[in-house]
Amino acid sequence: EVQKYADSVAVGEAEDIWPVMLKDLTKGELKKRYISKDPVDLKKTPIPRRDLLKLDRYLFQNTVIATRGCPYMCTYCASSKIYGKFRRRDTNTVIKEIKSFKFNKWRDKFLIFGDDELFFPKKEAIEFFNKLEKLKIKWVSQATMTAIRDKEIMNAAAKSGCVGLMV
Repeated sequence: EVQKYADSVAVGEAEDIWPVMLKDLTKGELKKRYISKDPVDLKKTPIPRRDLLKLDRYLFQNTVIATRGCPYMCTYCASSKIYGKFRRRDTNTVIKEIKSFKFNKWRDKFLIFGDDELFFPKKEAIEFFNKLEKLKIKWVSQATMTAIRDKEIMNAAAKSGCVGLMV
């Protein structure tokens, strides 16, 4: 549907096709459509170049994604249908990305995880929260009822700086 309003359309996850689109654009050979068929290996995704953005124009400057998709495949939710198999980024890379944020004011020490399911699998999530705790930040994210009902994971999230969840 969007094709009639755009010079080119990226379909699917962009990490693999974006460099190809840019290369074609610079050569003057932009195609109408670029399709990413396979899920991206999140362990290979680079840390975004936030230094290229005018962050003061953003309501929420510090956003990060540690996972993609959701393992639960609920019929009413689009996440697993859009992103396919649940995947988690390398936690050390996520921590490095968070450390790259410019935390100048108290408000800057606030982070939003755009993840659909940050709390899965439980063991890996708790290990991530333990690393996150050392950064002394505050954060919010989304969570499923499965995570909300688990006191151990909620305690680990709270200790790591979680101040709010959207269920």
